[in-house]
Amino acid sequence: MAVSIQDAGGTTVRLSPAPAQAGVNRVWWNLRFEQSKEARLRVSPPHAPWVRVGPEGIPAPGVGRFAMLAPPGTYTVKISAAGQELTQPLTVLKDPNTAGSESDIAAQTQMVTDIVSDLGAAVDMINTLEAVRGQLFALKTVLAPDSAAADVRAQADSLDRKLASVEERLFQMRVTGRGQDLLRWPMRVAEQLGYLAQTVASGDFAPNAPQREVHQELKTELGAARDQFNRVINQDLAAFNTLLQQRSIQGVIARPPAVP
Repeated sequence: MAVSIQDAGGTTVRLSPAPAQAGVNRVWWNLRFEQSKEARLRVSPPHAPWVRVGPEGIPAPGVGRFAMLAPPGTYTVKISAAGQELTQPLTVLKDPNTAGSESDIAAQTQMVTDIVSDLGAAVDMINTLEAVRGQLFALKTVLAPDSAAADVRAQADSLDRKLASVEERLFQMRVTGRGQDLLRWPMRVAEQLGYLAQTVASGDFAPNAPQREVHQELKTELGAARDQFNRVINQDLAAFNTLLQQRSIQGVIARPPAVP
């Protein structure tokens, strides 16, 4: 049994499991859309080997997830159970106590949606890079410690540094989730996008000029990081895989892990 919320365009904005018990059940919606994608580490943060990262990875400590508040409008609640679907219209009204207009909220929603999309793109790259680095780490643990594998190990280390150099542009890798890390180390694109989304969505008003300017600057930095990402994945990783094939060693696959 599942309950989904769809907007006026038919897009599912929230999907929640529901109690499957016979009788009357209650499901509560907090008027938030689905959370943004989760960034997951596959290797320990730099200089913090004591942070254990298992096969499934751990959430990146500094990269939070954002869920946008549903703007006023018409929605559809759909319940799927026992092979049947039931629907019911739902109207979300504007808070009568706010000074913001519905057009202000519409402009805010448009910008927040764009920011969340950019954040998702950053997280996708982070997850891909972490997936490859995790495989590199596993590969180096099984390489024979002899001169025959020295060139492969050296190339693996070189590739890992190039992958990490892209990650350093996307999120603050040194954050461990403890102490004052978030204050000690500057935020990168992913954290800044999340913070900007929260700031723009903090009231029922249209985005202001400084917020739009910051977003454009972050888009530019995200684009530069994407260009570097593509070069490393399409060229450096490809060259490393070719080396592994020549040496009859199982290759590293640039594939992001599943994100819940």
